[in-house]
Amino acid sequence: MNTFWLKHGNGTDRYMYSPSFWPTLTFQLHPDYLLVESGETMTTLSSALWGGGLRQISRFINGKVPLSYHSDNPEEWVKERLATWGFEEEGTVVLLTAANLERTSVIERVGDQYRLVVCATAGLSNTGRVGKVKSLFSSYLSGTINLFLFLQASLTEAAMINLIMTATEAKCALLQDLGVRTVDGEIATGTTTDSIVLAVQGGKGEEYPHHFAGTATTLGDGVGKAVYAAIKEALAR
Repeated sequence: MNTFWLKHGNGTDRYMYSPSFWPTLTFQLHPDYLLVESGETMTTLSSALWGGGLRQISRFINGKVPLSYHSDNPEEWVKERLATWGFEEEGTVVLLTAANLERTSVIERVGDQYRLVVCATAGLSNTGRVGKVKSLFSSYLSGTINLFLFLQASLTEAAMINLIMTATEAKCALLQDLGVRTVDGEIATGTTTDSIVLAVQGGKGEEYPHHFAGTATTLGDGVGKAVYAAIKEALAR
C-alpha cells in the first residue's frame, strides 16, 4: 500500500499524478478544485449533490468552498462553477469541501482481483455522532471528509453498496481510534457533511466477480485499510 500527497508544485498552479498501475487515471490539483479524470466512463455510486446516485462518470471534482459557504441553490452554484472551470455538466460528479485541498491524500493498493486508489480530503470543524446531531439541516452543505474510491474490479451493484458501508465503517473506526469528539464530548462518527464516491472500472461478466465487500472479504478488508490510512494521513498533515 503506497501513500502519496497531492500538493501544489513550486511556481505552478496545479500538480499532476497518475497511479503506476492505472496511467489513464489522472489527478490534477488546482487552487480551488481537485480534478480526477478516468479516460473512460466508470460505473459510480455516490452521495454527491451533482452527479450522485448510480451513474456513468468520467470526470470527478472535489471543489473548494469557504468555511462560510451557504447556498439556497447549491446545484445552480455548482453549475456556474463548472462553466467557470470549463467542464461539461454531463459525465461529471462534484463534491464540495471546506477542507484544505493541499491535505489531499492518495492511497494505492493492489489485492485479490482488484486494484484500488483511495483519495481523501478531511477536516473536523463540524464533527457529529450519528443519532446525536443537535442541529439538523434540510439544505446541502459542503462535505468535510470527502472520499473518492477508484476501483478496477468486477463488482455487482449490491457489492458496491456493501463497499460503501465498509468504507464508512473504516472512517468511523479511525475517528474512534483517534479519540475525535463532538462539541458535546461524544465520540464522533464523522462530520455532519461527509460525502463519498465509488467509481468502478470492470464488467460484471469477468472471471472473478465480487459479490460481497464486507470487512471479512479480501476486497472489503483492503478498502477498509486504505480508507482508514487515507483519512488518517489527510488529518495528520
